[in-house]
Amino acid sequence: MMRAIGGFLPLDLGPPLGSGGAESVARRWFEGAPHYFGFRNARSALALGACAAFGPIGTLWLPGFACRAIAEAVQAAIRLGHAARAETYPLAARGPLSPDTGFLARRLAPGDAVLAIAYFGRPPGPALRQLALARQDVTWIEDRAQALWPGPAWGDAILYSPRKLLGVPDGGYLVLTPRGAARARPLPDQPASPAQEEAPPALLRLEDSAGMRNSIWFPAYQDAERRMVVAPGADSRMTGALLARQDIRAIAARRRANHAALLARIPSAFQTGFGAWPAATSWIPQGLPVLVPDAAAVSARMAESRVFCPVIWPDGTDPGPCLRSRALAGRVLLLPCDQRYGPGEMERVAAVFRESISGAGSAVPPQRSVSSARPKGRVMPAYSAGTAEGEGFPAERSASARALPTQSSEPSSRRATVGSTSQGRP
Repeated sequence: MMRAIGGFLPLDLGPPLGSGGAESVARRWFEGAPHYFGFRNARSALALGACAAFGPIGTLWLPGFACRAIAEAVQAAIRLGHAARAETYPLAARGPLSPDTGFLARRLAPGDAVLAIAYFGRPPGPALRQLALARQDVTWIEDRAQALWPGPAWGDAILYSPRKLLGVPDGGYLVLTPRGAARARPLPDQPASPAQEEAPPALLRLEDSAGMRNSIWFPAYQDAERRMVVAPGADSRMTGALLARQDIRAIAARRRANHAALLARIPSAFQTGFGAWPAATSWIPQGLPVLVPDAAAVSARMAESRVFCPVIWPDGTDPGPCLRSRALAGRVLLLPCDQRYGPGEMERVAAVFRESISGAGSAVPPQRSVSSARPKGRVMPAYSAGTAEGEGFPAERSASARALPTQSSEPSSRRATVGSTSQGRP
């Protein structure tokens, strides 16, 4: 039986980062930030962190192409009085997945907030940055759950979800930029999260050195994901320590090489719908998205060959007025290219994908009408949707904020260690 490729990441202890120029993920994410806060997961960082810090928000604008966790977080924020309402904005009709800035510019009001996703690790386009610069009466939240590092901050707040990109068991982070920290409200310290009764799924996968016991660690992962909710609670000490030990430059180099290898091996017909891929020199790929007729079916066929690829997203939010989001629903499959793998694994991923598509009886994804693109059973969040036009694809640190620790090769406390500014970025 062949070793499994893809799926969630196992626990990655990594070597301690010394003084040889290595830069940890923690240093990259947190250094220079006036404040950062750890939560049990990213949806809690959004509801109890960003929305609380900048609330009460008038309208919280959300993309039509998003995961269910965002809807759950927004519903919690509205219940808690951190936002009055939420509405959906469409994606730009063409090019990389990015907000329709014309739509937003016509509708934003002072006191609103916009959540923008760095899809698949890519940075947003210049139009969004220009709008954020022009509308400083609006709160701009960068959702980097899919992005290790899409580039320098451009908004008021940043959200990270490390377990989706690294071998860590939990955690979600809110990072306030200097712009956002100047007007954010203080946040209370989060209580310690309850200790887990079972071993984290990432640890179970680490212990499976042969990579053959997915019947044990994958159900554990699914169960942990199902039980994830918006609730008070801090990130674990293990996650903080691991973020300080993972070399972001080495991770970036491996992900970029693997992404390029997949790009060269996957037929271009399956890469339409996401815009041209810029050279990954200043951003770090999450994976390679491909557009197929039925992502769940292709994922299942690839799993038979022990290559596991997630559907983006199988239970996403209602796309609202966004026609481009409707056309993507149920069709986006993410091929793995993370730091665990090299050229041999990328060759296998590409080969299994081509075989799985051939098994579907189609070598090219068919064009389907937008009217039939809406899948059944989509999550319908309890907020209103806007109406799309067109096609629509040095503040003083508060007492409650986490102080940045001094540089160390290993953490001496539960906080991730952050050091001095490094030279260059991966």
